[in-house]
Amino acid sequence: MFVQATISCKCGCIFESEFQKSSVENPPKCPQCGQAMNDTSWKSLRDTMAQFGDLNQHIVKWHLEREEPLMQVPAITVRTLRD
Repeated sequence: MFVQATISCKCGCIFESEFQKSSVENPPKCPQCGQAMNDTSWKSLRDTMAQFGDLNQHIVKWHLEREEPLMQVPAITVRTLRD
């Protein structure tokens, strides 16, 4: 699974960070203002991205091994307001 996070910076820039091409030591930086994500937040996001990828891998595995429905989760969206 290829996992990406969409990050919204306070300057209004929206950019992506890829789990596979990242490391704990290098938090993502906004390409517009250059601000870097806090180390604690970055570690938490990386953990979440890893769990998200694992979930989808397990769904595929369970589908193949147990004939469970193949219902992968391509995205999780967080909103500040509900429509």
